[in-house]
Formats: sequence, structure tokens, C-alpha cells
Amino acid sequence: MVKRKLSDVLDGLDEGKRQTFWQARLLEMQLLLKEKKYSALARRIGDLLESDRVTGRIKPSKSEANKNRAE
Repeated sequence: MVKRKLSDVLDGLDEGKRQTFWQARLLEMQLLLKEKKYSALARRIGDLLESDRVTGRIKPSKSEANKNRAE
């Protein structure tokens, strides 16, 4: 319970930073789209998804987890 409360408090502190982070990423992607740099945009989106998986923000699906264990 203490862990959850601490997590909630820390999330509240970081809330403004997260919006700024994602706003910056979205503006970057919008610029790539306007410049018609589709492959760079696809790579950037892939990089962001991978970083979310590595940091644990996004949990891999069970099929992906099983696939990774098999390798």
C-alpha cells in the first residue's frame, strides 16, 4: 500500500514532464510526416515502442513473451 501511494505521488510529479515528452515526440513525428520521410517516421515510432517495452511501460503480449523464450 505504501508502495502504491508513493508511486501515485511520483506519477503526479512527473505528469507534466510526460506530457511534454510525448508532445515533443508527436511534433517530431508530425514534422517527419510533413517532409514525407515515411521510413524515418516508421523507425522513430518503432524506437519509441521498443523503449516502452524495455522500460516496462508496455507489457509484451503472452505470444511475444513465449516467442522470446523459445529463441
